Amino acid sequence: MYDKKKPIFVFNKDIAHSLQLVYDQDVKVFNGKLTAARYVLPKSTFDTPETNPDNMCYCNTETGECSPQGVFSTSVCSFGAPAYVSFPYFDGASDEIKQGVNGLDKVRKDLQTYINVHPKYGFTMSGKTYMQLNVQVQKSFGMHQLDMFDDELILPMAWIEMGLDEADLPEIVTRSMFLVGITVPTIELCLKYGSILGATVTLISILIILRSKWMAHKLKDIEK
Repeated sequence: MYDKKKPIFVFNKDIAHSLQLVYDQDVKVFNGKLTAARYVLPKSTFDTPETNPDNMCYCNTETGECSPQGVFSTSVCSFGAPAYVSFPYFDGASDEIKQGVNGLDKVRKDLQTYINVHPKYGFTMSGKTYMQLNVQVQKSFGMHQLDMFDDELILPMAWIEMGLDEADLPEIVTRSMFLVGITVPTIELCLKYGSILGATVTLISILIILRSKWMAHKLKDIEK
C-alpha cells in the first residue's frame, strides 16, 4: 500500500511541466460501492517562485524572468509563441492580469483538477483536468488588429475540460476494478481468516489426539 501523504507527479508534455497533485480526501466512486483517494492540483501550481519555490527552475535561465502570478509560460514548447496556461477564469492569478479582462466575476469554484486513485493498488479510477489557454498581446508594426488591446495583455482564448468519468469506462474495465476493489479483498479476507481457522482447528485436533494418547497410556498404567 502506498503512502497517501506523498504527492503524485504527472508530467504534461504539452506544457513541459510536471504537475504535483496532493492527497485531499477519500471519496466514494461507482455509486458508493468503491472507495478512492482523491488527489487535487493545488491552487499554488502556477504561483511565482516567491510562494512556490518549485517553479524557480521554470524561469528563464538567461534573463531570470519568471511567469506572472497565476499563469505559466509554455513558449518553450510552442515554438516561442507567447502562450500561457492557467486555471480557468484566471483563478489564483494576480489582480493585474484579471483587471485586463471582463467577465471574471462569475468564477466557477468547482473547476478543480483531480484524480481518484485506488487506495491500495494505486491505479487511476477516474479524474478531471481543467486548464485555460491564454495568449499574450505583443504588438508589432503593421498589426492594426491589436490596437484595441494593451501591449503585453494576457488574453484567455479557451478553457478545456478533459476527464475520465466512471460512466464512460468500458464494461471490461469496470469489471476489473470491481474485481480488484471488492472480489480480491474479499478473497484475501477469506484466506486470511480461513488460514487462522484452519490453524486453530489443526491445533485443537493435535491437542485432542495427544490427550487421547495420554489418557490411554494413563489407563494402561492403572491396569498394571
